[in-house]
Amino acid sequence: MATLVLVHGTTAGGWVWKDVTPHLQAAGHTVYTPTLTGLGERIHLANREVGLETHITDIVNVLLYEDLTDVVLAGHSYGGIVISGVADRVPERIRHLIYLDAVIAEDGESCLDVAHPDNRAEFEARVREQGDGWLIPISRGPNDLPSKNAPHPWKSWTDPLVLNNPPHNIPCTYVRFTADKQPGSYFEQAMTTSMARVHARGWTVLEADTVHQILPDPLPKAEVILKAVKADF
Repeated sequence: MATLVLVHGTTAGGWVWKDVTPHLQAAGHTVYTPTLTGLGERIHLANREVGLETHITDIVNVLLYEDLTDVVLAGHSYGGIVISGVADRVPERIRHLIYLDAVIAEDGESCLDVAHPDNRAEFEARVREQGDGWLIPISRGPNDLPSKNAPHPWKSWTDPLVLNNPPHNIPCTYVRFTADKQPGSYFEQAMTTSMARVHARGWTVLEADTVHQILPDPLPKAEVILKAVKADF
């Protein structure tokens, strides 16, 4: 059975996996769902200096302090760039990477860079006008849960991903959620760019007919994670 570490996306927290985790545990897997600094129950730690490296270190420390090895590390959305950094820092602890509708960034590229310049300008305006210049405001789309979502440290989106040990030989699976991509949106463009990179790298690709956010439709997420894990063991 696998040891799974699940990394959430922008404005979320470890709580988003609450209806996914029981399905994974019922299949015999051990599951960790850490929350990144400045979000969820760690919102009190939010400040202007929380960046991508902070979030990479959050997850690296989970692996080190819990003494986890042979880990299946999954990242959702923004969590994709986080797990890429974690795999670069401690590749010897990771068995398999699963990118769940996630951002695939190159070395030296930020999460914000994986999109069209128009989307960048839109994000910058929202942060400036609604986030005091350093927070990404909470989204209020039909599949968001603003009562628990928290403004997200902007620096983590603008910091470049630094890869010191590429390439790694860790097997990678990309899972595409197909249900709710709006043409021209950041996520539609970022996922298009990411998918092109996935195909160029020859990764395994799975699809799930479900929305981008985790909680509104958790069962398909659990099922596709189990499918990815089963293929690896």
